[in-house]
Amino acid sequence: MWECSFDLVDYIYANPADTAKGKRVLELGCGQGLPGIAALKNGCLSCTFHDYNSEVIENATKKVVEMNAIDKQDKCEFVSGSW
Repeated sequence: MWECSFDLVDYIYANPADTAKGKRVLELGCGQGLPGIAALKNGCLSCTFHDYNSEVIENATKKVVEMNAIDKQDKCEFVSGSW
């Protein structure tokens, strides 16, 4: 997990109107997807989770999103591959 993702999550929760509310979010190199989940919980319109490895998307990102933002899954897109 990227260490700064915790800082980004804190920032999103402290500033939802400036960071997430009403916006479309793209999280590149998402891994567990914590900043994207925070954006979903703070009013973003949609979130695209992108990671280079499809295994990460299938075995980590989707599961963490399901556990933490189950009511927001219709706003999620999951993409893997090179940028």
